[in-house]
Amino acid sequence: MINKDNRKFKRILYSPAILIILFIILFVLLKALYGAYSKEIISYNNLIKQKNEVEKLIEREKNLAQNVGYLKTDTGIESEIRSKFRVAREGEYLAVIVDDGSTTTKSISKMKIQQKSEMGFIDRFLSWFGL
Repeated sequence: MINKDNRKFKRILYSPAILIILFIILFVLLKALYGAYSKEIISYNNLIKQKNEVEKLIEREKNLAQNVGYLKTDTGIESEIRSKFRVAREGEYLAVIVDDGSTTTKSISKMKIQQKSEMGFIDRFLSWFGL
């Protein structure tokens, strides 16, 4: 009786309908596995891009911290003001280079900044803008 039940079970298990159902289930599982693998590759690539972006931002933060530290010093403030607004201290000369469009020579004119002992550096700076 066990042998007869065993043969009946094998006949049902190896029937074409069951095999087709099993292949369909296998196909669906493989398709899901491939989709998960594709998403894992995309996620890994995004992770690498984000790590590179974080490294760039950390480097930029270091540069900005150095610049801020430099600008907190008197020397840094003075050099930034000089580079942006073409100003000079009392007793210094300011050279203005004028480009003549018709010739290749450049003329240099010097102008002496008026010395005002009663005004400080910031007051002189603000007076240039009419403040």
